[in-house]
Amino acid sequence: MKLNLRKVLAVLVAAVVTLGASAQSLFIFGSFNGWDPANSLEMWKENGVYVMEDIEFGAGGNFAVSTKQSSDWGTVNSNRYGFAQDNAIATEGVAMKIVKGEGAMQVPAAGVYNIYVDLSAMTVTVKKAGKVTIETPAKLYVMGNLSVGSWDPATAVELEKIDDNNFSGQVTFTGAGDGYSYFAIAGAKGSWEAVNPVRFAPVAGEVAFNIDENVEFSKGEAAFKVVAEGTYYINVDFKNLTVNVSNYATGVEAIDVETATPVYYNLQGVEVANPQNGLYIVKQGNKVSKQLVK
Repeated sequence: MKLNLRKVLAVLVAAVVTLGASAQSLFIFGSFNGWDPANSLEMWKENGVYVMEDIEFGAGGNFAVSTKQSSDWGTVNSNRYGFAQDNAIATEGVAMKIVKGEGAMQVPAAGVYNIYVDLSAMTVTVKKAGKVTIETPAKLYVMGNLSVGSWDPATAVELEKIDDNNFSGQVTFTGAGDGYSYFAIAGAKGSWEAVNPVRFAPVAGEVAFNIDENVEFSKGEAAFKVVAEGTYYINVDFKNLTVNVSNYATGVEAIDVETATPVYYNLQGVEVANPQNGLYIVKQGNKVSKQLVK
């Protein structure tokens, strides 16, 4: 039988290409590592699918994958895969189509996820792996549309640490000019490079919430958005991972009776006749303070 040399060469080239594709590495990077492609994580391969488990994302967390690990964005992006629509939100547990391109992929909500990438089928699957755990920082700062250092992380206002899990402080919102006031909380102050890695964001994203409403937070860089201007208390609870803006600081200066009987309110602004163990807002004459009752 006479061999067709051109066909033989074509088969050999195809085999080499297939072997190269199956042997290539795939790296993942994103908001979880400060979008640093030089320190991306190498995914492992199981049954032809690239896998990376237990990545913790904050609210609005996103990621990308590339066959190259490099500090050069040109090299990384030319070998990168993602959603055709940049920063589209993945549906948990559903294999979603990806393309070769620079589009980021966003997780559905804050949490710990396993990521599966199938380059043969050109799909990515995002699955929830566990619950985000957040350690209470030693200090907590607030910045935003405030009367002090508007959106300047170097002059952020430090909140008082009430106990092992709670921070509180009085701030004045000045408004952003669109009917809302925005603020951020973080475990550090200084430059944005120092603040953003230890910043906390609302789980639901940048959605307006009301005064005295508890809002869940996780790690992330989105701002908190409130429908209010004026002076308020910001209360941050790391046990329940909630932020509450209380309006019981408003109008306090008008009270000038130093010997007045103390009145106790919980962090939702509800008056409590017989306070038990917990944290309370206490109004006594012209003084408002936070007290931990044990």
